[in-house]
Amino acid sequence: MNPKAHRDPDLVKRKLARLQAPHVAGLNAMVRDINRRRADDGAAPWFDPADGGTDADVLLLLECPGPRASAHKGSGFVSADNDDQTAANIFTLLHDAQLDRKRIVIWNVVPWYLPSADGKSTKNAKPADVVEAEPWLDNLVTLLPGLRLVVPMGAPALSGWMKYLTGSPQRALLPTLAVPHPSPQRLNTDTGARSRILNAFTQAATLG
Repeated sequence: MNPKAHRDPDLVKRKLARLQAPHVAGLNAMVRDINRRRADDGAAPWFDPADGGTDADVLLLLECPGPRASAHKGSGFVSADNDDQTAANIFTLLHDAQLDRKRIVIWNVVPWYLPSADGKSTKNAKPADVVEAEPWLDNLVTLLPGLRLVVPMGAPALSGWMKYLTGSPQRALLPTLAVPHPSPQRLNTDTGARSRILNAFTQAATLG
């Protein structure tokens, strides 16, 4: 499979037919619960059945879904297969690091789409959004029994993850490798960003 595979609507349809696959059924039940409680069906995208789901041991954590993850403007999945350059960068870096997608799951500190006023882009998550989303992050961690490594991608994701970890003394500490956001803007202007992400993914791939 190549980057931006969600350009193919038939592939997206085949994935939608697998929302209840055993490894993603519980995660996608959580997505339904999020959208039902927020009365905004489709705002939080589905987990991609091409990834590891509840069998994953590596969590890639970003800030919030982009337009191409939105059900209204894109695939409706949080996925490295989405038709945008950030997803394509993740896809390529996973491939280059030989990190099997069956070992990863992708999520966002704020899991629902935050459209800008004109609806053409994504707003930055506000502290109130992160606070509202924290119980869902807690729920996600409980649904990943084999989780061994968290990779926050970008400063907002790292801040949200640290707030989560320090939000309760009962929360288990998890190894964390913080890396830059994989957006084209960041990778094209920061010469060390791509290598840092690649190094983290390569370290993740070597977890025994």
